[in-house]
Amino acid sequence: MKKVLIIGVLIFLYGCGTAGAENDLSNEHEVYIANKEGDKVATMSDFEGASTTDIINQDYEALVIEFYDASLVKEFTEEHQGQSLSLYLDEEVLAEPRVQAPIESSSLMLDGLEVEKIEKVKEILNN
Repeated sequence: MKKVLIIGVLIFLYGCGTAGAENDLSNEHEVYIANKEGDKVATMSDFEGASTTDIINQDYEALVIEFYDASLVKEFTEEHQGQSLSLYLDEEVLAEPRVQAPIESSSLMLDGLEVEKIEKVKEILNN
């Protein structure tokens, strides 16, 4: 009887440890922002999450990436003003916006992305 109870507890604990693991894309994928030299300026540990917003007078949504620390956003946008930064999903470049001015906000908004890519990034960053 003790053996059956121990085996049952072990199976339960294993199930609890793996529950949802198949849905946690953050362990399988990487989202990051890099400069033109390929140096990462922001990684998944910097991102709080992602959402979408409607673009006024347009027929599409933009991806909004929220950061934990607004000073990081300001720092890397000041440093790369006038240059392009790339948003990556794994090794694929999703967007290469040019930094027009330093951003003093805890979020970045990127438009012109494919809906499927936006949804994938949101799913990864919100898990």
